[in-house]
Amino acid sequence: MPQLQRKRKITHDSLQPKKRVVLTHAQKRQLCLDSQKTPRLTQQELAAIYQIKQNTVSDILKNKDKWLLVNSDSEEANKQRERPHCFPQVEEALAL
Repeated sequence: MPQLQRKRKITHDSLQPKKRVVLTHAQKRQLCLDSQKTPRLTQQELAAIYQIKQNTVSDILKNKDKWLLVNSDSEEANKQRERPHCFPQVEEALAL
C-alpha cells in the first residue's frame, strides 16, 4: 500500500503561477516559418522553444496563412493583439 500512495514533492516553482507569454505577430510568423523549414519538429518542441503551450502552437499553425502574410518590417509586426474597431468608419477617417 505505501507504494501506491506517492506523495508529490512541492517545489517553489510549482507554487508560483506561470506567467502568460504573448507573442508578437512577427514571432508568430517566425514560428510558422520554423515549422515549415523543419517539418520534423513536433508542436511540443516548438512550444518548448517559444515557451508557450502546445495548444497555442496549434492555434497559430491553424492560421498560418494569416501569419505568413505579416511583413516583418511593418508596424503591425510588433503588435501583440488584434483589437477590432468599434467604429471602423471613424478609425478609417482618422487614419487619413
